[in-house]
Amino acid sequence: MAVYRIYLVHDDGRLEPDESFYCRADDEAVRRLKPSGRPDVRAELWQGGRFIAVAFRPRPCGYPFTSQRRDDAPLPAREKGTPSATSACGTCR
Repeated sequence: MAVYRIYLVHDDGRLEPDESFYCRADDEAVRRLKPSGRPDVRAELWQGGRFIAVAFRPRPCGYPFTSQRRDDAPLPAREKGTPSATSACGTCR
């Protein structure tokens, strides 16, 4: 069993430890990952120094929720004029 940690990452760069737990595999740990209740905070799942997944809420302007595993597939390419997954959309601030 491995130790997994969830960190809350704020848009302003603050990092807040959320919880630590043991799981047998990444899939089991990803199921425990839930988005923060705030659109300006994303939840990141780590196992040691290895990034596993991220989850966040949509912004009020409609920017979509996503939960993505880093090793499965890249995030979809963003279209010109749309925000990146890690930046504020500009209209919600």
